[in-house]
Amino acid sequence: MVPSCVHCHQIGDAIRAAYRSQAKAIPAQWIYPFPTPDAIGLTLAPDQIARVKSVAAGSVAAQAGLKPGDDIISLGGQPLISIADVSWALHRAPESGALPAVIERRGKEKASTLVLPVKWRAKSDISHRVGTWPLRGMALGGLVLEDLADQQRAKRGLAGNQMALRVKSLGEYGKNAAAKKAGFKKEDVIVEIDGQTDRLTEGELIGCLLEKYQPGTTAKAVVLRGKHRLKLELPTQ
Repeated sequence: MVPSCVHCHQIGDAIRAAYRSQAKAIPAQWIYPFPTPDAIGLTLAPDQIARVKSVAAGSVAAQAGLKPGDDIISLGGQPLISIADVSWALHRAPESGALPAVIERRGKEKASTLVLPVKWRAKSDISHRVGTWPLRGMALGGLVLEDLADQQRAKRGLAGNQMALRVKSLGEYGKNAAAKKAGFKKEDVIVEIDGQTDRLTEGELIGCLLEKYQPGTTAKAVVLRGKHRLKLELPTQ
């Protein structure tokens, strides 16, 4: 041990780099580590252990019958003693299938089951995480992408279910400058990549590309630059 902090993101970086160096697919658990509750459609009250503040319509949590005001007592067999334990339990949840929970509603405990669909982890927002920076280098050549809001889509004539990822910024140096060197520019809007045109978040796209592409390969992309459509190739690291 060195005489300093060993942060979770540093450990995660090492695990991801090890898989990548062996040309192996990075498990979803390490692309979307310690998922936030929004991955299953929950917003939790910040001043409680695990009290449901809101439930997204049609989400995993909604289908399991969770309601605002419920207190989650345990998740996946893990007793919850802090709000961080929810992410701890989700990190160890299966890639799909049943995740048992115990909730308390109006003073009474009841059992519930969350049914996790395939690729549920990809719904976790990883855009703000430190560990996402090297993932952007691996999958996106250093691009930082932002899903266009519906109002912006309407101005550009893009459908609500269509891919529209704006290049918010891009790396300037080293491996993170790969996309820039390949011709991508700030404010480009990616509307197709690897033949996919469905609406995706940056995090979902990162997972898709890391699953399929290994270092040294490229993914064909179509971008909007002003009113023009350009074909580019996105390099992976």
